[in-house]
Amino acid sequence: MVDFRYLLAATFALLIHAETKGADKAAPPPPSAFVEKSSFSNPILSPDGTRIVARVVDKLCILTVAALEKGCTRRMQIGEDSDISVHWVGNKELLLHRSGTFAFTNTGFQWSLGGFWLISADTGTERTLLPKGERFDPAEVLWTSPDGTNMLVSGTKGSSGPKVMRLDLATNQLTEVEPSHAGVSRWFADANGTVRAGVSHDHNTMRLFYRNGPGQPLLPAKVAPKPDTAKETMIEDIVFDLASGKTLIVTNETTGRFGVYDYDLGGSHVGKAVFEHPKVDVDGLVYQGETAAVAGVAYEEDRPHIKWLSPEDDRLQATIDKALPNTVNIIKSRSNDGNLVVIATSGPTSPGMYYLFDRKARRIDGLTEAFEGRAKLPLSPVQMITYPARDGLEIPAYLTLPKGREAKGLPLVLFVHGGPFARDHWGYDPFVQFMASRGYVVLQPQFRGSTGFGRDFAEKGYGQWGRAMQDDLLDGIDALAKRGIVDPARVCIVGASYGGYAAMWAAARDRGRYRCAVSLAGVSDVGAMLKYDTGMFSSPRYWRRWKERVAGLSAADLDAVSPLKRESWIDTPILIAHGEDDTNVPPWQSHRLVAVLEHRKANVQSVFYKGEQHGLSDPTHLSDFLGKLETFLAKYNPAD
Repeated sequence: MVDFRYLLAATFALLIHAETKGADKAAPPPPSAFVEKSSFSNPILSPDGTRIVARVVDKLCILTVAALEKGCTRRMQIGEDSDISVHWVGNKELLLHRSGTFAFTNTGFQWSLGGFWLISADTGTERTLLPKGERFDPAEVLWTSPDGTNMLVSGTKGSSGPKVMRLDLATNQLTEVEPSHAGVSRWFADANGTVRAGVSHDHNTMRLFYRNGPGQPLLPAKVAPKPDTAKETMIEDIVFDLASGKTLIVTNETTGRFGVYDYDLGGSHVGKAVFEHPKVDVDGLVYQGETAAVAGVAYEEDRPHIKWLSPEDDRLQATIDKALPNTVNIIKSRSNDGNLVVIATSGPTSPGMYYLFDRKARRIDGLTEAFEGRAKLPLSPVQMITYPARDGLEIPAYLTLPKGREAKGLPLVLFVHGGPFARDHWGYDPFVQFMASRGYVVLQPQFRGSTGFGRDFAEKGYGQWGRAMQDDLLDGIDALAKRGIVDPARVCIVGASYGGYAAMWAAARDRGRYRCAVSLAGVSDVGAMLKYDTGMFSSPRYWRRWKERVAGLSAADLDAVSPLKRESWIDTPILIAHGEDDTNVPPWQSHRLVAVLEHRKANVQSVFYKGEQHGLSDPTHLSDFLGKLETFLAKYNPAD
């Protein structure tokens, strides 16, 4: 366990030491150094500010704020399940919620797995919630009573849509408060525990149901006809401010980008903007206090930001940023009185530090580093750039230049994100930093279809798998070559999930432009993947319409952009990896392509990891894969 009391000056000295040490000419660190698991994460203050709960590797750790230097007062084993969320219920109990899905390989059939546990922060005793034998599958906690006696949970029972149940935490009894209703896929409750709204999405039609208060009937909102029915309008969150009587909504209806607005439920009318960004989507709302009032809005332009809605919070953020320069500083948790604040710092070259700020005492104490080993790595800065696609569309991208090398005529790795309706983020990425440490420029294009940049940008990816989305990658190479940064004849492409597909397809369609290609958990047969289950590898935003557009294409159209159906085109050296237990993109998507390439003696290498799902969560497997990646790149696209 790390000592929990760092002096601020010592921490800054450590970071400065890490920067200067990166200039050394010593041999680069091994792959294992880049895949360190977080030793400390997600610290959350109790409402009264007397305790902090955090995850320490595979345990929950309870700290007392009055004696941080003594470390954990209690540890509880929770395993390494990344789908476990932790919440305070009052000041003495913790609610654990596990969620996830299980799918039968090769069938597409899946069911959800969920559960709740209460743990005493004083004794560590654990109590399973939900009645024994109950088939209700909890998906989302809508509300928890301030006194910690009961909560509202949305979930499914059998094949029906989600309903809302009240769970008594003392008696473990479930009571239905809102039945499944007319295709509603998500419910929303107010701060008093009244279910106030439900949203249904059916193809391109969104329906809203609402009630004015407790005991009132659930009514359909009066939805005005939209002038452009081709545009998908979504409601992502609804919040009820009981003090002001206002309703806030997160939607993309007004500008095509997700923003936060006042909302008239009855008339389904979007009113005044609370916050909208001129370039990017809002990512979500930031809540504060027992009333769960909206305190801020999270968004990410070049890096993460929070737009605070009160001048006091703006001043608090400015104070924190002044004390902790050169990193992104996010307020992760606050006591109900607002005095104690937990701060998380992050960045591509940061070890990820957590601090506790006592505002009255005007004191910031370091809790610990999330990744102690990162301070010793030669990490490279990451910047956002834009470049023009061939049709004039501006493509955002993250650019990482290898430390200690002149940015002129360097080898390039094009690193393509998954989704495809997702985006890369400004921060530490083990793949990016590992490849940069080996002397490569790394470009992460936010190609058309990526989310975070508005509806129009995302919809430009409809029907463009293997087509314009692939052109955007080539245009990024040309843009860097035009600036003289990279040598366009020294390029490899690497990606996972959709990015793995892009790498496979690049090896087929764009042979001659890439020296090599690397796919992790990639899709080789687009048509077969659609039949398996599109929703398993796409984000909630926009995937419904994407499935509709892509599924509407003929089998011939899909075969025309499937690496497996065009395997004879592949003469580029290719490395293919996959987890054998992957239920998002089943491993046969890689096995089949490897088999046909091996049959015709193509230049293919492969590795399949037992026990791994979608990605490589085991540090041993990830280290092994990075080692294989290093050897492969050095052979086919040497950095020197």
